[in-house]
Amino acid sequence: MGHGGRVLVTGGTGAFGMATSTWLSRLGHDVVVFARREPERLPARATFFRGDICDPASVRAAMTDCDAVVHLAWAVSGSISLEAATPLNIGGTENVLKAMADTGCSRLVFASSITAYGGHPDHPQPWREDEELRPGHDMVYELHKAQAEQLIVASGVSAVRVRPTVVVGRHAHNAPANVYRQLVIPNLGWGMQAIHQDDVGRFFAEACTSTHTGAVNLAADDVVTWPEIARLCRRPLMPFSVPAVTAVLRQVGKVVPAAHSAPELVNLMAHFPIGDTTRLKEDFGFSVAWSSAEAFADQGRTSGSHLVLGMKEVRRPNRLDRVRDHGAAEGDDAGNSVEAIDPAVAGEFDTVRTDPRYPNWTAANLAEAFPGPMTPLSLQMGWESLSTSADLVACLLPLPEHIADNIRRRQLGIFGHRLYNNTSVLEEMVVAVPGQTPEDFKYQTLGQPYPEDFVRPRTTPRDVVGYARFALQAGPRLAGLDAEVDRVVARAHEHAARLDPDATLPDERLLASIDVLWDDTLKAWQTGNVCTFLVSGPTAILERKYGREAILALKGEEGSLPSGRLLHGIGRLARIARTNDTVGALLGGTVDDATLDRLAADAPGFAREVRKLLADCGHRGPGETEFANKVYADSPALLLRAIARSMGERTAPRPPAPPSGLAARLGKVALKAISRRERARDAVVLTTHQLRKALREWERRLIERGRLTEPGDVFYLRLDEVYAANARDFRELVARRRAERIRLAAVNLPTDFSGRISLDTVAADPGSSPVLTGIPASPGTVRGRVRRMRSPEDDLDEGEILVASATDTGWTPFFGVASAVVTEFGGLMSHASIVAREFGIPAVVGLNGACARLTDGQLVEVDGAAGTVTVLP
Repeated sequence: MGHGGRVLVTGGTGAFGMATSTWLSRLGHDVVVFARREPERLPARATFFRGDICDPASVRAAMTDCDAVVHLAWAVSGSISLEAATPLNIGGTENVLKAMADTGCSRLVFASSITAYGGHPDHPQPWREDEELRPGHDMVYELHKAQAEQLIVASGVSAVRVRPTVVVGRHAHNAPANVYRQLVIPNLGWGMQAIHQDDVGRFFAEACTSTHTGAVNLAADDVVTWPEIARLCRRPLMPFSVPAVTAVLRQVGKVVPAAHSAPELVNLMAHFPIGDTTRLKEDFGFSVAWSSAEAFADQGRTSGSHLVLGMKEVRRPNRLDRVRDHGAAEGDDAGNSVEAIDPAVAGEFDTVRTDPRYPNWTAANLAEAFPGPMTPLSLQMGWESLSTSADLVACLLPLPEHIADNIRRRQLGIFGHRLYNNTSVLEEMVVAVPGQTPEDFKYQTLGQPYPEDFVRPRTTPRDVVGYARFALQAGPRLAGLDAEVDRVVARAHEHAARLDPDATLPDERLLASIDVLWDDTLKAWQTGNVCTFLVSGPTAILERKYGREAILALKGEEGSLPSGRLLHGIGRLARIARTNDTVGALLGGTVDDATLDRLAADAPGFAREVRKLLADCGHRGPGETEFANKVYADSPALLLRAIARSMGERTAPRPPAPPSGLAARLGKVALKAISRRERARDAVVLTTHQLRKALREWERRLIERGRLTEPGDVFYLRLDEVYAANARDFRELVARRRAERIRLAAVNLPTDFSGRISLDTVAADPGSSPVLTGIPASPGTVRGRVRRMRSPEDDLDEGEILVASATDTGWTPFFGVASAVVTEFGGLMSHASIVAREFGIPAVVGLNGACARLTDGQLVEVDGAAGTVTVLP
């Protein structure tokens, strides 16, 4: 069977099954996932078939038209009796073999186990595949694996009998892996090999098309001792006497029948079989991406959020929940849906149909972080980060189940390859929170002012109960949020400290690195998005009690925010450049990426300071969440131009007086929430850049092998396609998606819409009123000429008014040049608002259609306190 066949995976919803199905999909196969219960999500190219391995008819039906079968369905409970397990284990294997004969399925990959060799203290050397299997007599799991292998050999089918060692990894949440998530790790014996779950899935998928048959051990070469396992899994090591414990367990087994096999299990763990991997490497040509130590470490690093008691995982009360991706709902629960976007406008990945009960959408709060249209890979990261974060928020709030389900499955949409929030769903959520009103939501999310006759409802006993429920549910989780941020920041810097991937890194290790960086970027986003969710609380209380002026007066210590460090660094270097004729001359001419080398030759001290700033902030840049965009480390000229533009003297407007008393204390709480969000966001971008660099190295190899055409192509793939690109030619697909992004970039989608985006709404008249009103974000009044900037590579002269769709940290240097900032998107806690306040320049944000209604060179007056932009004669 070549690539593109059809493969049945029995027991496909378990840890092995999902890893195998994912890799089969990546290699271009159609996958049939066979199990009794349907999972929440399936890999691409996979379909679910509900069935029971004990039912021959359902096995035969699932196997119809399949070229190969991966047989994983098995009873894994250590306490199951021989009689109870036999129909599933042995009967299930017989059903698979019979179905192969009936349907003509020609290839079998069977998951046996290295434990089928048995635990034998007289066999310390590695076991070879041709040695006799000698499992313990009371070990049902291992005994049945050996018997099933005999059945397969006797049947004569073309089969690979895979004997994996213990399977671990950050996604391995099954009974064997949970042994190493217990409160303590016993010091059992001579140690063991391990195999990472991702390596298991990759080998099982590749074995479907291999020409080799027979038994093969699947393990990494290195053997890890039990003290090392405890250290890598971040658990205490417990002294353990195998003879003493075994003797006690024998007595227990006489009283408790379910424990009768416990002595043999301890013996197996103490003398765990080590597998010879010669055949794995030489016959199958397989190289593992993870050593045993790395596989245990990967699991240990991600196991801190839960404890395992027996075989049950329990979340630590001060940690965030483990997220789930529930998938998007295209309609209501009865399947009713409406078209949300005209096909003539839509992109390949757009949300075409939506639930008619929730018609209202906005890009206002997302366009700042996720400027579109995004490349497919960046769009996938944005979608996954927001959808899984929605699950975290749903777990934090004591919401009715239907509202929590809507937050998870109906909150997000993609239109024109831009991310949108469903305001109908969000309003439903906000109103369900005690003390919140629809007016609060419209003001905080959409920037709509409160009605003049608005009177806040008085607090009721029901509200008090709601506050208590929120405190009980969210309080313990949020108590550990600062520590969560510390962890993602530390992990981001751990990635950054490693050497960049180069041509010497094997493919399998590079792809494993991309996999880890993807997961870690998602984790950083999830933590950061919870931090963002929490910013609105203290700021809303502060504004409610002391007015908007209290928000406009919020200002942290100099350089306290990551974005502030960048701007202050640029300001410091600009002051140096003003007094250094050599630097001034170099920056006063044409500035390109070679300018830094010229500075190193003629002004080495200044060049060293520039490189220090790049080392600290080089991962930031314009549109930094878009993988295809360059950051400052990629193009130092972007940073040098910002320094050059900041060399002029200027006087900023005086900011409002800082608050005092209770207002000051509330302000500190708000600033702490902002700082926490900014730290998490910096970790997101730092990890994103490490992922960007790993993807670029993979892309370089694919271009060299003729799989892709030019730099940037890899970002037009989805993640599964990135892994599959070495085996499949995606050049035509990439060319089509590139052209589609150019088309979508020319489409002026509305910031807000209700019901459906049509060609009429895209081409709506921006209006001609001389006074435009947005959200007042930073006080002060200035007059100046408009400069619309679509990219930070556009020119901005000192004193001009920067007008853009949105800004992020990559735009921060221009705040030292502009006399005021106006953005189409954002609110009081957006990047433009915070940085403008920190450096005392007026800002108006959330001014819908600003880029269409203001033109280059127009003379305007920006009033940051009133939130107005007035076009002057």
